[in-house]
Amino acid sequence: MRKVVNLLKIINMIVSVNVYYVILALIVLALFIKPLYARFIKKQGNKYDAMYLLIIFLLPVNWYTPKIISVTDCGEYKKEVVLFPAKRNGVEMGYGKNTFIFNDSDKKLILEYHFYGKNTPDEDEVDAMILPGNYVKINRVGVDHIFETLPDKVSSKSGGATKTSLRCE
Repeated sequence: MRKVVNLLKIINMIVSVNVYYVILALIVLALFIKPLYARFIKKQGNKYDAMYLLIIFLLPVNWYTPKIISVTDCGEYKKEVVLFPAKRNGVEMGYGKNTFIFNDSDKKLILEYHFYGKNTPDEDEVDAMILPGNYVKINRVGVDHIFETLPDKVSSKSGGATKTSLRCE
């Protein structure tokens, strides 16, 4: 058991967003190969259709996998995903609906919440200034607008929407 724990510490638990999506696609493909083979090649009906339910478990994985945005300069950033609990710059990151924004630049960053329609701020939705060398953790899956201009209004079938933006000062 100790060897497994040491091996996990050696393996990089933070990967780019593109690698993360490739991993998810491979898992989905692995889940679908057997049922599709049974249905279309062997013509066995619904014998393996229960495996399709496994795909339902992959959706929450995407929602509860922490994201990392590392800003190196205004307009320059890198998106990453935490596959397993990891540490970065002394910050421990586990599972949850979180995004960590690291300011690796020499400029101040501003994280703002924008409320459209009838939406009002929750107690954890507070604008933040991220000083150089610091980070902020937000309870959202990502940031909607990174170094982009915000729309004046958004289309929403409900009463409103909450969007986040990240910009340089």
